[in-house]
Amino acid sequence: MKYVGLLGVAVLAYGAGVLTYYGTLGLLWGQWKLQDLEAAALWGGLVYLLVAFPLYLMSFFGFHLACKWRRRGLRPAWFFPLLGAVLGVAPTYAIMRVWGGGLSSLISEEAILFYSFFGASGACFGLGWWWLFEREARPTPG
Repeated sequence: MKYVGLLGVAVLAYGAGVLTYYGTLGLLWGQWKLQDLEAAALWGGLVYLLVAFPLYLMSFFGFHLACKWRRRGLRPAWFFPLLGAVLGVAPTYAIMRVWGGGLSSLISEEAILFYSFFGASGACFGLGWWWLFEREARPTPG
């Protein structure tokens, strides 16, 4: 049942990324065009499915197993959202490479928008992962 919840978390994280991209575009550059939102949803969605989602799964599952194998205990709630946000650099770089940019494109205005997209989606995915797999189960009253 947790894995069905993880798919829901992935969809919510993607939605948070799209909305963050749109909010960043509007707040930093004053552009509130729906055409930009459609392009971000298309490109972001494609890279989210091909790069970000598998990267989040592999990384979080790897840390989950390493922590479980090494020691028992509760992992802090901030770790997985922070890791997800930091991992947002990889899908941003993938988009910049597809558009023909190199390492220098990682400091462009477009990269800032996709950092906001994948940083927010990674943080949301990490929080959802923590909620589903890492937090201590609370005893049921009764």
